[in-house]
Amino acid sequence: MEAEIRAVYPPASGTAEAPDSSSGLGRPDRLLVHYAEIGIKGQNRPRFAELLRQNIEHRLHRAGSTTRVRLTHDGLYVEIPPGAELEPLLSAVAQVPGIAWFAPAHSFPRPVAGWSETDVQRLEAALVALARVLPVQSTFKVRVKRSDKRFPLNSSELARRFGAAIIAGSGWSKVSLDSAERVFSVHIAREAAYLFTDRVEGIGGLPVGASGRVLALRSGGIDSPVAAYLMAKRGCRVDFLHVAATRIDLQSVAASPVAELARLLSRYSLHSRLFVVPSTRFDIGLLQRRSAYEQVLFRRFAARVAERLARRLGAPALVAGDSLGQVASQTLKNMVTMSAAVELPILRPLIAYDKREIIDLARSIGTYETSIRPYKDCCSLLSPQPRTASRHEEVSALESELFPDYDALVEQTLAEALCLVFDCGERVSEPGD
Repeated sequence: MEAEIRAVYPPASGTAEAPDSSSGLGRPDRLLVHYAEIGIKGQNRPRFAELLRQNIEHRLHRAGSTTRVRLTHDGLYVEIPPGAELEPLLSAVAQVPGIAWFAPAHSFPRPVAGWSETDVQRLEAALVALARVLPVQSTFKVRVKRSDKRFPLNSSELARRFGAAIIAGSGWSKVSLDSAERVFSVHIAREAAYLFTDRVEGIGGLPVGASGRVLALRSGGIDSPVAAYLMAKRGCRVDFLHVAATRIDLQSVAASPVAELARLLSRYSLHSRLFVVPSTRFDIGLLQRRSAYEQVLFRRFAARVAERLARRLGAPALVAGDSLGQVASQTLKNMVTMSAAVELPILRPLIAYDKREIIDLARSIGTYETSIRPYKDCCSLLSPQPRTASRHEEVSALESELFPDYDALVEQTLAEALCLVFDCGERVSEPGD
């Protein structure tokens, strides 16, 4: 994303590409943000838009910026402080779910007396000034969106006039409406007119908090972080539960790949808690009898612990990184048996993904390299030849034999839980700090 941002907009200073004082244009003073699905949410649109505004502002404040984010009639904008570096702001906004695209823009406030031909001329001069300092490419086009219909001339008339001005006043000479290498955009809103070049795509989805809270089961592998990311993208507040293979302490948990993945994911989920519990009490019960159902037994145990914790957190659903048929424990029958152990639904956003798709997504969100670091989780210690087909009734009977007081097993396991808290890519606290 950072490379794309650098390519889309000129650097702040130090190169011939950067607009300077001689152009009369200066640096962008606002970051336009266009939301994704929020625009079709009807009566919920104002609430979702305000939630997105709060999320962007929180993300920017955690990145060290005190800038304000304001709602407009059809989107949002971020006030860019004078002298502020663009790239850190853009990188932070790029990780906020609910955004379709964003762009650094020059703003021209609507005069108190209303729009006039003078404002058309101001925008025309600004476009020419920007065209002069950008490196000339083969083709360009001007895209105009006129949300405020009080502005003189309609969108098509403005686009033709601005395009002609660029050709007459700069080195750009060839227009392509279908495949332009550079797009000069003008957005006429109620509060201001905005000028910007090619926009940067956001991650889409819904703002975090719009869809409630979930608790994601976390292994040390590639898939479960991607599943958690997808739920954050769909507007969920995401907390994590990891069942560790050994006894745990705060220092070792904080240094583990599991904690690092939670930190990385909090760049998207904004605020997340990582709960880590040991599997030792489950392991002791399992020693009584080796079984080809060990993987299924463990996954049911993890689901029951997660369900108990989720109810306390107010999360009405669990999340797993299962992909149908990817491994023996993720066959359809085994997933049905796992789900039958709990009352809460287990959401599986990766169910139809193949491994390559999951790896590609893990790379794009920055979790892949951490996910492949050596780490011994519980699954690696269980039977290497698990059953691919199981039945709830048969496994339940085995559980009754191995764990006569399952409720106590879950409670004792949760009593040993450790919690780390992450906010926008930083570890911030844990209970007892």
